[in-house]
Amino acid sequence: MSGDLKAGMESSEGDIRVLVVINLVLSVGFAGMAIYAADLANVTTFTWSRVLGFAAIIFVLGFIVSMD
Repeated sequence: MSGDLKAGMESSEGDIRVLVVINLVLSVGFAGMAIYAADLANVTTFTWSRVLGFAAIIFVLGFIVSMD
């Protein structure tokens, strides 16, 4: 990489809104798949309230881990 591009990438902090949106989408998707798989295995039943609750937990944990 050129020196200017490398310096620009290292100094960029990014946009927090992008992090929040990506974290939200991935959290809901993962929670939906996990609750659906648990429903298939007869561990629990699939409800949207369970998906959203699990997604909220994943979202908060993901946000904490990604912040430095």
